[in-house]
Amino acid sequence: MTWNDCHWIYYTGWPNGHMRHPYRPAIGVATVPLDRFIFLTPWKSNAPGWIITKPFVFEGTRLEVNADAQEGNLTVEVLDELANPWDGFSAAEQLKLEHRDSLRWEPRWQRPADLSRLRGKTIRLKFALERARLYAFQVKAE
Repeated sequence: MTWNDCHWIYYTGWPNGHMRHPYRPAIGVATVPLDRFIFLTPWKSNAPGWIITKPFVFEGTRLEVNADAQEGNLTVEVLDELANPWDGFSAAEQLKLEHRDSLRWEPRWQRPADLSRLRGKTIRLKFALERARLYAFQVKAE
């Protein structure tokens, strides 16, 4: 069940092994923050790393990122099909996610860059991570 930005997973357990006597089963619950079953992070924990998506057609107006950068930072760069940064969406112009954990971080750039102008264009996203975890991202329409 998903509720309050958490996945709630109910299970049954036995304190003395599966179905052994005396039979005293109990019901438990485990919670996982929204969409945090798996993550991407740099290969070496103290070294920076990056991830580039396959090209895709941008069909929205906003980007939401689910990431944990409490001990580091994360940037997002918007690239064209040939991996060149789109004007206004480079890593140098991006305001980093620093020392924060966010289920719905919306990247911002120094110049007011409107992602909706890329609607219908083929793009790639480059995530640069330093002591950070990338769980998920979504392209959203307003």
